[in-house]
Amino acid sequence: MRVAFFFKTLEAYDAHIAPIIINAPQNSCVFSVFHINRIYAPHYHNDSIHCELLDFSKKWNIIKNIKAFNPDIMVLYNPGHIYELFLTDICKQLGITTVFFQHGLSIDLSSIDIRSLNQNKSISQKFLSLKKYSFYLISISVNLFFIKKRSQVLKHLLLKCNHLLTYIFRKNVFHKLPKYGLKEVHCDFAFVYGIEIMSYLSDSMGMDPKKIVISGYPFLSPTIEKQPLTKSGRVLFLSNPYRATGMLPISIEDERLFYHSLYDQVLKAGFELNIKLHPKDSLPMIKSYFDKFENVGIYQNKNLADLTISSILVISDFSTALFYAIKFKKPIIILTSRFFKRYPFEYTDHGIGFKSNLENLYKSIGYAIQHIHEQENAYAQFASEFLYSNYDQDTYTIFYTYLNKLIKQKNKHANE
Repeated sequence: MRVAFFFKTLEAYDAHIAPIIINAPQNSCVFSVFHINRIYAPHYHNDSIHCELLDFSKKWNIIKNIKAFNPDIMVLYNPGHIYELFLTDICKQLGITTVFFQHGLSIDLSSIDIRSLNQNKSISQKFLSLKKYSFYLISISVNLFFIKKRSQVLKHLLLKCNHLLTYIFRKNVFHKLPKYGLKEVHCDFAFVYGIEIMSYLSDSMGMDPKKIVISGYPFLSPTIEKQPLTKSGRVLFLSNPYRATGMLPISIEDERLFYHSLYDQVLKAGFELNIKLHPKDSLPMIKSYFDKFENVGIYQNKNLADLTISSILVISDFSTALFYAIKFKKPIIILTSRFFKRYPFEYTDHGIGFKSNLENLYKSIGYAIQHIHEQENAYAQFASEFLYSNYDQDTYTIFYTYLNKLIKQKNKHANE
């Protein structure tokens, strides 16, 4: 079985692609990763990648290059993005089965004011945005000439562009539009965390529920025993790379002051701080903020299950890493931000966690620990609806078992 992945940047390889490759049945698959790393992260290199790589931003005719690899399966992680929607159309014309593999929460983009976030962007960040949009325009325009059903694909692209206009001018109805494709074109199959996203795909795009597989969230297995809540211990903070990715107009000094305030608040509550960094955060830079501080742990690659189990409480915003805190029933604090009136995904809407601003965090820590028992039912319901409904098999076993059946059926129909 020949499996291709598309992710815009290779920075995501270790977190989202490598686990699927590593957990493949031995000698059963040939892998390739398509990307546009030259546009998103030109200076990034990963020597641990041993499968075939192809940067679409260096090729004029991407259809020719996809044909050359001849994949049976194309795995897409963000099929609602206009470029991945374009790739979906290409794959359908080439007879390649497209698969959506969920790698994050289904978020409400209408909660983000893109104009206010962009107004304070640096010149370099604005240039990078222009570079991305220019690439999409040129790549799609050029490759339209190599497509047979050109008018159909163009129609789909125009429909997607209309979504962007809706986002800018009619944000109050934007939430009604599908996030993972269009009713007219979307991935053939989907592997999702739970019932909630399965229902969303079916309702928003008319996707056949029989082609949506609840494979569960791909949790890491812990290497330590579950620990009971105590009155002492460490608080875990899960970061989001807002400054590193340019998502929010935050300076290095702003970030440094935030982490110092976070440290002070946790210390004031009587605990020590652990920080689990996002893969896109700079570990050396965050460590430099704490050169003169004691009793703070900063990690990027450490097992998140172990970090969560060994923590008394977990703090974050709308990170999917909070799934571990829900699984291991840890108190959660949702740290509010001046950049968001509402987060794109609100855990508190589902009865999960307690909201707090940074200034009153030390009070909220004690409150959350004392009242965690009030959210037991909400934790259980969230886990059932969003995270895992398959207890007897892990995510990757389900994924490959289903793909093997799919390829056998496909080959059978081809031979008839």
